[in-house]
Amino acid sequence: MKPKERFMTAMARKQPDKVPVTDFLYSKALFEEVLGEKIDAYEGSKAVRCATKLGFDAIWVPVGGYAGYSPKDIGDNKYIDEWGTTYKHNETSWPIDPPVDYPIKNREDYKNWSPPDPSGPERALPLLDAIKANDGEIAILSGVLGPFTCLAMLMGYEDMSIAFYDDPELVVDLLNEGASFSTVCGKNLIEAGADALILADDFGYAGGLFVSPEMMRSIVLPIVKRMVDEFKKAGARVLLHCDGNINQIMPDIVALGIDALHPIERKAHMDLAQVKKDFGKDVCLVGNVNASTTLPYGSFEDIENEVKECLRVAAPGGGYVIGSDHSISQGIPVKNALRFFETIQKYRDYPINL
Repeated sequence: MKPKERFMTAMARKQPDKVPVTDFLYSKALFEEVLGEKIDAYEGSKAVRCATKLGFDAIWVPVGGYAGYSPKDIGDNKYIDEWGTTYKHNETSWPIDPPVDYPIKNREDYKNWSPPDPSGPERALPLLDAIKANDGEIAILSGVLGPFTCLAMLMGYEDMSIAFYDDPELVVDLLNEGASFSTVCGKNLIEAGADALILADDFGYAGGLFVSPEMMRSIVLPIVKRMVDEFKKAGARVLLHCDGNINQIMPDIVALGIDALHPIERKAHMDLAQVKKDFGKDVCLVGNVNASTTLPYGSFEDIENEVKECLRVAAPGGGYVIGSDHSISQGIPVKNALRFFETIQKYRDYPINL
């Protein structure tokens, strides 16, 4: 099988010839080691080239949030994006800087705020750049933010959490703003040639959900489902990227109609074997190799053992894509990342006998 076919077969919860592999590549050092050149921005064509050399079957390319838009520099390595969110640049956060201030703290702020235009053709430029460099070999996954993450980026987690109780109508309004923007972007990316969409929406952290399961079910997930339905209607496969301990709402997440779930975060007490047993017939599972301990600090033997464990418990029968349980970040030594992907190539052939 070609890499793209292999990945899409797993997305359909079927068994390909080999277990597919993908990951979020957030390590500039790894890019530079693999490509042998200096890297500045995360570019679609370079992501395809790097992923292909690493033996990936798919790679993520983000929607071009800054394409056609210049962030406002406010000094001290800080800048404001088109949503009004303030970020502070630092070398260790490549390619995504952390937010440090937010535009909406109450309803009055919302009245004076307006969302960016999602429809500009320039937003598809990173995807088109990746497609041009790809020659159809690997699957190109283009990504949009989910409504809960958009809400958090507009309010910050503290004010957002308070608003769920003090002003739930504001929460719903902002969730719908994020959903509207990302739905238009997502449909345009599907039309531009994305093989599948990644809907990135983190609902939890290592200890549990950011808000109660009841609030997730009654307020957030219906809006997420509406987005998934729109993308599926447009003909796309949908992969939900959702960090954290989401065990309490796993049945609800599967009921969204997604095709795949990433990253089954091991450090957040997501048990790959249990998730495979309970939901493996309904959704393709992606990830689970620990990017917080095993990959940055483990020995080569530790990495090999965890790769083998993931393949053993989740790969039989298909519907599994191996990768880390978050991303290949700057904190993971290049030699460990390379050994990780080399180990996957060694053991990923079906049938899995480990």
